[in-house]
Amino acid sequence: VVLVHYTSKPDLAQRVLREIEALGVRAEAVRANIALAGDLDALFRHIEETYDRLDVLVANAGIVRQFVADIDRADKEWEEIVRVNLLGTRNTCVRAARLMKKKGMHGAIVITSSTAASQQEPTNAAYAATKGGLEVYAVALARELGQHGIRVNCVRPGWTATEMAGELTQDPAGMEFVRRLIPDGRIAKP
Repeated sequence: VVLVHYTSKPDLAQRVLREIEALGVRAEAVRANIALAGDLDALFRHIEETYDRLDVLVANAGIVRQFVADIDRADKEWEEIVRVNLLGTRNTCVRAARLMKKKGMHGAIVITSSTAASQQEPTNAAYAATKGGLEVYAVALARELGQHGIRVNCVRPGWTATEMAGELTQDPAGMEFVRRLIPDGRIAKP
């Protein structure tokens, strides 16, 4: 069974479910805000009670807010990005690892970072900082969990034409800015 987590777009989650089910795999969508401990606790309680196990976690949640110079970004916005991208991902990974360890299972955790972690893109400092933090965290977590048979990897996709990147990728000038950051000038499509 593939469990699809979403926070605010049930229609998108349903589309993903249909795509998974078209491959002959059972799937379920569950809403939870990873920035809220209570939501995460309920999500992992549901996983354990319904499926009794977790083999793989793909920690792909992340947000970016308006693309502005860091000196113009409100502290509250920085904190929100850190709370979701870094702390929310950490809290999700910890709960997944606890369940895997409790069940005596080998498992895998895949954390999604971004090329923004090392490209130092202007107007994206908060996002870049959280993604860089996730890369360091993934290495530390891998060292902790390897002895329990839980593998941790981190992937680093580049610019992808998603709704999250929409502000820049929908605007011709923004699109040109993004293309200059990419060696072959091509933006990935989901």
